[in-house]
Amino acid sequence: MKMSDIAEKSGVSIATVSRVINGDKNVKDSTREKVLKVIEEYNYTPSAIARNLSKKDNNTIGVVVPDISNPYFSEMVEGISEVIDGENLNILIYNTNDRIEKEQKSLQMLLEQRIKGLVITVTSESYENGKSYLDKFVKSRIPVILVDRDIKDSSMDCVFIDNIGGAYKGVSVLIENDHKNIAIITGPLKSKPGRDRFRGYKNALSENGIEVTEGNIYEGDFQVESGYIHGKEILSRKIRPTAVFVSNNQMTLGFFKAMNEMKLSTPEDIAVLSFDRVEILDIFGIKLTTVSASVKELGVRSAEMLLERIRNKDKDISQKMILQTVLDIRGSEKKVR
Repeated sequence: MKMSDIAEKSGVSIATVSRVINGDKNVKDSTREKVLKVIEEYNYTPSAIARNLSKKDNNTIGVVVPDISNPYFSEMVEGISEVIDGENLNILIYNTNDRIEKEQKSLQMLLEQRIKGLVITVTSESYENGKSYLDKFVKSRIPVILVDRDIKDSSMDCVFIDNIGGAYKGVSVLIENDHKNIAIITGPLKSKPGRDRFRGYKNALSENGIEVTEGNIYEGDFQVESGYIHGKEILSRKIRPTAVFVSNNQMTLGFFKAMNEMKLSTPEDIAVLSFDRVEILDIFGIKLTTVSASVKELGVRSAEMLLERIRNKDKDISQKMILQTVLDIRGSEKKVR
């Protein structure tokens, strides 16, 4: 049933039905009761989106992430939700699968729905089309918070993880355990986390007098399959590295899939260190050493920053927050062979 049907059965205009639904006090009590009776009789549920289009903005926060199936981003969304729920706001989540065209479509739909604010982990930090979509939010005075990934030359508020320091911290532990032949599976080097974690790896090697060799660098894409493919390549080498630094949780899962197929284990056959926790490995008794930040806190801080920006839209100075990482040493960093 449409709003026009309610109007016809109530004997009033569509505009009057709309005012009743939106709680307009300038409607006669008798008219309101008549409309509400029809709504109850026909179990009519008004579209929240349709109501919002008649307003300048609404009570909805947009959240755009590249891979909601990744526990990293689902935990981040949990942190955002924890803050937003306490503010009587709604959350509308879009998953882009790390594809620019899906991200642009998501942003256009969020613009059309006149959301109150946006938290986004961008697909790319440099493409112009994506940035122009976010510029539309800025021009519409809709606050935007960049989380986890940056955009070049952006002055938007942002919350990031200390990826360089975290990677440096983790690789340094491998070096302290006498590893010198250390491979890395990087994230996509077009992304800030991918580049920064690679930079931390290089810094740790260079500062300890260890050469950064091209043969130990494998560029992944933060997905399970790339960790698996590069894992097979690393583990099949005639002279295998004694350790590997895997740049995120999903690729670490792929790497362990390759290890399982080849009947290898850590640290007996190769030491493994992961950026991000991989809790599921605990089920199989694998004690993995990791470096990570609280991803839930990443979501909490980005949501808090968004609410502050919504309340102070005229504030000129942009905010930038960097969350520190924690090293969890559990044994997979040791050198056995």
